[in-house]
Amino acid sequence: MALVRDSFIRLCLKPSVECDLPGRLRLRFGRFEMLPSAALPYLHYIEDILGMLAGVREVRVNARIGTILILYDAQMTSSAAILHWVDAVVEEGLRMAREHGLLTASITCNPSSPVAAEAEYALEAVVGPEFVTGSTRMKAGTAQKLMLNMLSTAVMIRLGRVEGNRMVNMQLTNDKLVGRGTRMVAEASGLSEAQARALLLQYGSVKKALEHAPKPE
Repeated sequence: MALVRDSFIRLCLKPSVECDLPGRLRLRFGRFEMLPSAALPYLHYIEDILGMLAGVREVRVNARIGTILILYDAQMTSSAAILHWVDAVVEEGLRMAREHGLLTASITCNPSSPVAAEAEYALEAVVGPEFVTGSTRMKAGTAQKLMLNMLSTAVMIRLGRVEGNRMVNMQLTNDKLVGRGTRMVAEASGLSEAQARALLLQYGSVKKALEHAPKPE
């Protein structure tokens, strides 16, 4: 149960709004893929929490793509009220995370926000009002994505998953990435592309393939 509890705490990150139409709100959370299989049966807790709001008719969690679709009665509530409720849940999640000794951080575009106050490390990109009122995909969304890209890249480097300028631990999930990995192995080892591809497929990652590549004489 501790694993399930801590996994849901980690999931309580600031969501992004994918779709905001009267009666329909779709949110994306970026950590569903990190949930252990033992936590998946408890996803209904998210539906229960959101379903507590008056006017919410249905909540659909899609763990595969990390989204939550909320269908609501626009005469009884609004997307702003739902997002305010989500913010309150996120703030409580951050408080619980700190109580359990987990490292917490937040990224916001408003100074001195409640979420930032609850996080141990608060990153604020104060970009000012959006050019198009009501849109968060322009300045705010771009600023947050840039910060997340920098953080994730720095983490991968510190974990030893980058060598030189090569992402040597990337997942070989499609032909394009296999081709990219093949070129990395060939360039770093001096092998032909055919030899590099065979080595890559045998060991499953650029890092392991290079570790087992024959040393040049």
